[in-house]
Amino acid sequence: MKKILVIAGGSGPKNILKGLHHTVGDNVKVQVLVNALDNGLSTGQCRQVYGGKLLGPSDVRKNAVTRHIQRHGDTALAKFMNHRFTVSTDLAPFHVNDCIDDLENRLGIGMHSQSKVIETLRAGADAWFKQPLTKSIEYHDFSISNLIYAGIAGLNGNSLYAASKIIARDVLNIEEDFVILNSDESVFINAVTRKGTHLTDEVDIDEWDNAGDPIVELYFTSPDSKSVPPPALHPDAVSAIKDADLVVFSSGTQWTSLIPTYMSGGFYEAISKKSPEQLLLIMNNVSDTDMTGLTASDVQKVLSKYLPMDKITTMVNSGASDDMQLASDDFPHIILDLSGGEVEGSREHHPKSIGDGILKFMYADALSLVDKDTTLVFDYDDTLVGRNNSFAEVSNSNLEYLDALLKGGTDITVCSGNSIRGIRTISRAMTVYADNGINQYFTCTSSDSEHNDSLRYRHVCCIDELNAFKPKEITEISELLSSELDIDASKIINKGNAGIGIKPVIPEYRTALVYAINTLLKQKCDAGSFVGGYVEAKVVGRTSIDICSKRINKMTLVNKLLEHKKVFFVGDEGDCGNDACVKDAAIKPEYADRLHFLSVEDPSDTYVFLKLLATTV
Repeated sequence: MKKILVIAGGSGPKNILKGLHHTVGDNVKVQVLVNALDNGLSTGQCRQVYGGKLLGPSDVRKNAVTRHIQRHGDTALAKFMNHRFTVSTDLAPFHVNDCIDDLENRLGIGMHSQSKVIETLRAGADAWFKQPLTKSIEYHDFSISNLIYAGIAGLNGNSLYAASKIIARDVLNIEEDFVILNSDESVFINAVTRKGTHLTDEVDIDEWDNAGDPIVELYFTSPDSKSVPPPALHPDAVSAIKDADLVVFSSGTQWTSLIPTYMSGGFYEAISKKSPEQLLLIMNNVSDTDMTGLTASDVQKVLSKYLPMDKITTMVNSGASDDMQLASDDFPHIILDLSGGEVEGSREHHPKSIGDGILKFMYADALSLVDKDTTLVFDYDDTLVGRNNSFAEVSNSNLEYLDALLKGGTDITVCSGNSIRGIRTISRAMTVYADNGINQYFTCTSSDSEHNDSLRYRHVCCIDELNAFKPKEITEISELLSSELDIDASKIINKGNAGIGIKPVIPEYRTALVYAINTLLKQKCDAGSFVGGYVEAKVVGRTSIDICSKRINKMTLVNKLLEHKKVFFVGDEGDCGNDACVKDAAIKPEYADRLHFLSVEDPSDTYVFLKLLATTV
């Protein structure tokens, strides 16, 4: 599954997350990396109550609740977590307790660990109201979940990151690693303007709004107001950056929500290790008050102090305000319509437009290589369809997309090591190369063919007769396997005379069994014969062994197809397995511009590619 890391604040990534989820659901793993240096409104009071030793919960909370709504809908719990209240200080504990009681009554049977949800919320609230300063602050437009995050953090050594994981797991029922902190060290941000004014509060930085004296630098201070270096990037954040297939630098308030993260110790180095096609920055639609008067080009130049902007593509909305369309030619950028038909100059990007834009950037190279002169070739197991009924919903969707693309005129075929009986398709007249890729079949889908292989598929020909077995050889080898190695005959499959398959085999036994089979063939078969000289056993898939000619692999088909068109091959075993020969060939000079390989990890990756392809061809 592909991984996207969105580096963001609290509100900036909302439509990015909505858009990605709208297009691909949970078929891409999305994580959000935030700093928690917010110090305004109730977040600032949370930090004040804990003597500045606690980070601000708001951005963690906003992103976590967004994820909860994606997975579970706008539940009573989501409404509770988004609740803000204004009451007198003495009534605050009673109001919060009443809200938790009301939620307990609203949570229906089947809700994620109902008792654990309430238990965790009460623990956070109780811990909060035990703090002496909670009796002297004002509860005006106060976020109820902020105080619960703060209370849980206080119970865990003032660690907001610990609180984030506990609430994700025990309350919101989302992934613990959906929200990642750049650091769990509580510091405060300060800014310096061009004329030397020091802004010592995060809210003042946010609302500076002074084009004549712009902010030019940030620095950090400890809870006791001493200057400190930027916090080191948390190991989880380092790993998330390293593992991400795409890093998205979200739109948002640069000087408070984003640049502090970019200044983390080790951040620049981690980002610099990524390739340009893995880095994308979303430009704001309108100028924010922390950068009043700056154009898109000016913002890029500011960010170049903290990011390797020469490697990062800036995505600009053609519907943004005029000044935010003025990107610099010194840095790579693309201009797309990210407004979705809404009023130009809106602060927000349209969710579907921004989600599709990000995904198409991620797959840009692959999508650009598919045209009318290209044959798309898909491996089957764990590329199109999950083994053993895994990825069932996605697998069905992949076959439906294949059918739609075929009907639209896209040249598509399937190449599989499976026997033809192991391949399921809904497309009529699709070409399938099965049995180690050397037997060509046409599909003949109909209601009469569901349980009749002779109706489901029509054998056309063998494309490599020299490396196919004679029926007598198949029989002799099968008998040897049964008599000498005691392999159950029901596990031995004739793969269209292209080879013999043995499945299922316990994975940890396969290497030893392959060795035993190859030893047996050498002992029992004449070295000058086809079987004795060219046949070998090898591990394939997850639970299988194939016995076939050493000269058979998927390049037999690829070379045949290349006689007529370019080939774009999609497979999950490019690093080791049946697809490796194609991936290796794709980088050789003799195949340049004619053969391309897309590595996928599972059918979810294929789903994303097919869905995007269906909207572009």
